[in-house]
Amino acid sequence: MRFQRSLLMSFFRQCKDRTLVFAQNVGPLLFIRELFSNPATTGAPWPSSRQLGIKMAAAMPVGGSGLIVELGAGTGVVTQALLDHGVEPERLLIVERSQVLFEYLQKRFPQLRVVLADAADCRDFIPASIKIDAIVSSIPLRSLPFEDAETIVSQWCKLAPHGAWLVQFTYALWGPLRHLSSRFAFQDSAIAWLNFPPARVVLFKIG
Repeated sequence: MRFQRSLLMSFFRQCKDRTLVFAQNVGPLLFIRELFSNPATTGAPWPSSRQLGIKMAAAMPVGGSGLIVELGAGTGVVTQALLDHGVEPERLLIVERSQVLFEYLQKRFPQLRVVLADAADCRDFIPASIKIDAIVSSIPLRSLPFEDAETIVSQWCKLAPHGAWLVQFTYALWGPLRHLSSRFAFQDSAIAWLNFPPARVVLFKIG
């Protein structure tokens, strides 16, 4: 009886481990599929690394009651880092425009609110009365048409109150960020050298 119970427990552990490995492996495959289908809007040659996710999440306030809005969640690397950082699930709002990645995120994070939408339409699904503590953006602003990027950033200014945080990563390792540096107050930056390619995480304050 004990032997049978031991075998059963071992089987369940193996199933759990295989499910975790599948979730970790299928994300990059879906990302590559999206990269070839929509290279301009994907904006990255490879999914964000765990190091990049950790650096982005480290800038976020753990306390507070307002929303933390993640834009362009992709395969959920930054999402997982935010949860690991201690952000409560009910404070997270995840936005992804790819149908394929949206469905993947729903399955990977069933406890979170995941919205299928374009970052340019934030005002359509985030009421003005909702308090936002921070915006975490993986939107490829540099690779978007200038007008599209302007539309997205202008919405951040209208939705987020003065004093809210904004974290954006970029593959430009130095210099001011187009659309952002002239609007928001620079706070800090860090480079994720282990990312492919290396990326800079820049922290701003809105207002």
